[in-house]
Amino acid sequence: MSSRWVRVLVLVVVVVLATILPVGVGVLLAVQSSDSSGGELFLGIFASVGFVLGPLLVGAWVAFWDPRRSGDSRRIFRRIWVTVIVSEVVSAGLIIAYTVVAGAPAWLPLAFIVVGAALMAVAFWLGNLLRLTAPAPAALPAESFYPSAERRRDVRRTVVAALITLVVLGALCIALALTVGMGDAWFPVVSFPIAFALLVGGGVASLATFRLGRRARALVDGDLGRLRTIGKAITRSTGPTLAAEDEEAAARYAPAAAVLMTYQVVNLVTLYLALGLLQINSLMSPNTDPSSRIFSIVLLVFFVVTLAVVIPLQVRQIRRSRAYASAHPVPRSGSVDMPMRGSGV
Repeated sequence: MSSRWVRVLVLVVVVVLATILPVGVGVLLAVQSSDSSGGELFLGIFASVGFVLGPLLVGAWVAFWDPRRSGDSRRIFRRIWVTVIVSEVVSAGLIIAYTVVAGAPAWLPLAFIVVGAALMAVAFWLGNLLRLTAPAPAALPAESFYPSAERRRDVRRTVVAALITLVVLGALCIALALTVGMGDAWFPVVSFPIAFALLVGGGVASLATFRLGRRARALVDGDLGRLRTIGKAITRSTGPTLAAEDEEAAARYAPAAAVLMTYQVVNLVTLYLALGLLQINSLMSPNTDPSSRIFSIVLLVFFVVTLAVVIPLQVRQIRRSRAYASAHPVPRSGSVDMPMRGSGV
């Protein structure tokens, strides 16, 4: 089977699982705990999220980076495994607590744990399959890791996609409000188009992030540990001393790193603003139960605190990356071909 069909097959499997699992979990919890309160259901939902996110993260990391590329890469992946295993253990504890509190059958936590372990094994296998069957990266122009024309095109696509979503959904919400009659419930008419426009804009911007990530992977030969060392040298005032072979890679990566971190900030801000608008809408609805209100308040506080901490840190690292790029210009010498040695990527 060609690498293209392998990747299509994996994508289909991931989409099917991502669609079926949330619906299946919701139906299962509703059937097995029809008398449970909203708080108890949230406990079960949080447990299921841990069982699903862990395999997704492992599969994504293994598909993108080679854990065996270097000693630093192996150490990073050991930490990732420890983090994922801890999250799985916490999820197991949550589903057991849910079973006790909601009076659900004893087989429910066992089913969650078995399915979570199976998903982890499948995700690791699919991630390796994707990495080993991926096509070799194309040569990158030495004069620019992320050409200005391409950057302008990505920004234009992001803005246009968000505006189209805003206009289309805004028109539909207004038409629905005029047809059905929503009384004083004006906030959903305003917030839904804005929230989904933010989500679409952030999603389109993430495509550029993924593309830059692939180029960074090719730049360091699939070695996440090496990229981490280069990243420290670029973003820290007293970073590590780079080897001679990494100095040019750092010079080429620094301008793109500033753009990449800017995209990451945009993705985070648009996601949290969109989710925040939805939570505010839930709080303004008179039909929202008390447990859901508490959940919305906790989420809003989490969003605000996270943005207040992350944005200043990212801005500082963006400035340092730009300063490093200004102090270390890239030699203009045609193009650079960067094969992935032995990884199949």
